[in-house]
Amino acid sequence: MDDRQAKGKFAVSSGPVNRRTAAPSQKSERPASVVLSRLKARQAKHRLGPPLLQRLASGAGSTTGLPAIKSALVLQALGGTLGATALFLGAIQGASLLVVAGSAMLVGAATWAGLHWRNRKREAPSDHGIATWIAASDLERLDALLEQLAQESEQATINALCQFKERLFRCVTLVCNSPDLAAPDDALFVAETVRRYAPDSIQATLQIAPQDRNTQIIDKGKTATALLHEQLALLESELKTREARLAPLAGEALLQQQRFLAAKAQPAQPLH
Repeated sequence: MDDRQAKGKFAVSSGPVNRRTAAPSQKSERPASVVLSRLKARQAKHRLGPPLLQRLASGAGSTTGLPAIKSALVLQALGGTLGATALFLGAIQGASLLVVAGSAMLVGAATWAGLHWRNRKREAPSDHGIATWIAASDLERLDALLEQLAQESEQATINALCQFKERLFRCVTLVCNSPDLAAPDDALFVAETVRRYAPDSIQATLQIAPQDRNTQIIDKGKTATALLHEQLALLESELKTREARLAPLAGEALLQQQRFLAAKAQPAQPLH
């Protein structure tokens, strides 16, 4: 066989063709490190649980009324279509009865749709209820910082973050459920924890290289990780105090509704 013909049938490479038969010095560790980094990030995100913004938004909205809403929309569209068809046919055929019936159906469907839309806008639980005292952007920023720190931290720090995050979620939920009953000071502290207190502590920790957080002494023999745990514990302790005051408000709202219904159910006093 001609050497020139045989040369064109083979691939030439400066590196190993098969990683299993390659020498240790020829193997690249980059793919493995990338996979491990992604795996660690995914595990940290899983341990932290769903983001605060996602949990609060899913709790604010309710899907229990979706079947009824869809049925109403279908009936409104059907009524409008039938009304428009009857009106069109009546105009062509000169049937005044059909014109009147079609007009009535069309007006009725339009009125129903308008009232339904207005009531939905007034009564539907709003995802923007959180934004009246906590900005969604602040929650999103805190979620991103928590995930970033969890990816670079050991299990003990991840546990501390999870515990703090769960306490914060309960406090935010309690204020959202009883915004008119919560003390302004409690609501302000919870909002500032989301906006400034927790992000500032996490960002200050992230400014230190991950390999130095457990070894470099920052203050009075404490490392960056130790200081972070201490600050998270302080915030959680304060949130626990606020939660103890906020928790009874849910029952108070229920009692107010009970008193209101009881007053409405009382029989009218006879006139003398």
